Amino acid sequence: MTYLICMEVRVSETMTGSVAILQVSGKLVNSTAATFEKSVLERVEKGIKGLIFDFSGMEFLSSMGIRSITSILKVARTFKIKVAVFGLQVQVAEVFDLSGMSDMMDIYPTQEEAFNAVKSVVEEVA
Repeated sequence: MTYLICMEVRVSETMTGSVAILQVSGKLVNSTAATFEKSVLERVEKGIKGLIFDFSGMEFLSSMGIRSITSILKVARTFKIKVAVFGLQVQVAEVFDLSGMSDMMDIYPTQEEAFNAVKSVVEEVA
């Protein structure tokens, strides 16, 4: 399922069991961050057990985007949802490193590695 948050950012969702893979493309900036956060949290609250962000199509990440991701992480932890990221572009990876996000999230080079890591935790909990 693909849904448009606004003209600057798009999110496509694929469900594999209780794991949601969200492919995010575009710019996660001040004007899109709140809507992005709300749409992701709606999925979190529907009972998923794992959440994987594919940021391979993300072109830019602002401080408000970082705040939105941090808020999502806090809620996910409350619901005991395993979160992983893959596909960071160089410019977004630099923002993750500088902001400390790299220390807060599990980052993988490929979707397969991210999925296997999330799936193993989800299976342990089940």
